[in-house]
Amino acid sequence: MSMVLADRTAVLSPPGSVRALLIPVEQAELAMLIDVESRSASISSTLGGGLLADPLTGSTPDGPRYCLYRLDTAPEVPENVRATSLAIRLGHLLLLDQVRLRGAVLVTGLHPGSDDDLDVPRYVLELLG
Repeated sequence: MSMVLADRTAVLSPPGSVRALLIPVEQAELAMLIDVESRSASISSTLGGGLLADPLTGSTPDGPRYCLYRLDTAPEVPENVRATSLAIRLGHLLLLDQVRLRGAVLVTGLHPGSDDDLDVPRYVLELLG
């Protein structure tokens, strides 16, 4: 999966923000690194507003944890092929046969001792390349 990536982040993330990967549903749109406040309302707003679905979480082979946020969407919302492919590459093999990720997806890192958001792990970004 090769994906062009735009970096729309500040040199230093603002306080209370994390560097996240936004993967739009439209394949013609670039995936972007963005600064987002690490609160569920800001994450929901970044994805277009609405209730967040249960996130997909896990750990990369080199240790850092990650989280894929998505909205609780209706079946008619288009599949996010790039995000589904990334999730499968991260080990979420159940997506091969079942639920596909729909709509925009936001990927962050997760603190090792809690579910607090951190910057998206480098490993996740390397999978895009």
